[in-house]
Amino acid sequence: LGPTGHWWHAYGVGALTGAIERSGLATGIRYIPALDILDRANGDLAIPTPRGPIIPDQLFALDYGGTYRAFILEYDRGSEPIVSKAARESLDQKLRRYAAAVETDQHRRHYGLRSPLALLFTFTSRVRAEHFLALLKAKYHGLMPMVVFTVLKMDDPLLLQAKDYVTAPWARASGGSFQILAP
Repeated sequence: LGPTGHWWHAYGVGALTGAIERSGLATGIRYIPALDILDRANGDLAIPTPRGPIIPDQLFALDYGGTYRAFILEYDRGSEPIVSKAARESLDQKLRRYAAAVETDQHRRHYGLRSPLALLFTFTSRVRAEHFLALLKAKYHGLMPMVVFTVLKMDDPLLLQAKDYVTAPWARASGGSFQILAP
């Protein structure tokens, strides 16, 4: 049947990044896992920012044959509020930390990145994705060029068709589409 509770998050992150790696290999694209990036940078996954550390759900890069792109994946299951005044983690707090990292180039220094970075967000509902996009446009306009997102199909909760998310276009927050397997 599949994982339950908090295991869904780890399962979804693994299924999606595994599909990216397999699809990339099938087309001659090399998948560079977080461990390789972190070893090279002699760092850890948490990016320090003045607003507190931001810990992505996944970090990886793709080598398209000499052209590279790094990716940070945030796999949203709808368990965090969009905005919260409490100490609880919210999408607003997450975006605030990413914005702080991007404004100071901390993500590049921390991970030793020279390539462009895409922030991938997945959502379980179109309405939640629309609320996220409205928040992004209202408060974090500087992140928009690097944010891409998709809405997962809930008729495939086990992500058995995860490769479909890899080959299908994702939406750019700034408009247009984004292909993960295209440099």
